[in-house]
Amino acid sequence: MDKNDHSDSQNNNEAIHNKIDLLIQKYQRGLPEKTTELNRLWTRCEAKNWDKRSIDDLRLQVHRLAGSAGSYGFSHMGEQAKALDQLLLNLFNSPKNTQPGNEAVEYFSAL
Repeated sequence: MDKNDHSDSQNNNEAIHNKIDLLIQKYQRGLPEKTTELNRLWTRCEAKNWDKRSIDDLRLQVHRLAGSAGSYGFSHMGEQAKALDQLLLNLFNSPKNTQPGNEAVEYFSAL
C-alpha cells in the first residue's frame, strides 16, 4: 500500500463517518415528531378504552422505535421501547380489554 492508497482510504473513512453523523442528526431531529405521534396514539388508546386496534397502532410505532433507536445511538430509548413493545403485545393478546399497568406507563414516560 503506497502513500496515496492510505490517503484515499483515510478520506473514504472520513466521508463514511460524515454520512453516518448526518444520518444520526437527521434521526435525532425527527425524534420530537415520533414522540408527538406516540403521545397521540397513547391518548387514542386511553380514549378508546385500550381496544385492540388502538393498541396495535401504538405497538407498531413503539416497535419501529425499538428497532431503530439503538442503531442511531439511542440505546436507552431503544431498550425502553423494546420493553414497552413487549408489554403492549401482551396487552394486545390478553383475552379482554385491559388497561396497561404502571410498568407500561413508566416505560412510555421514559421515551
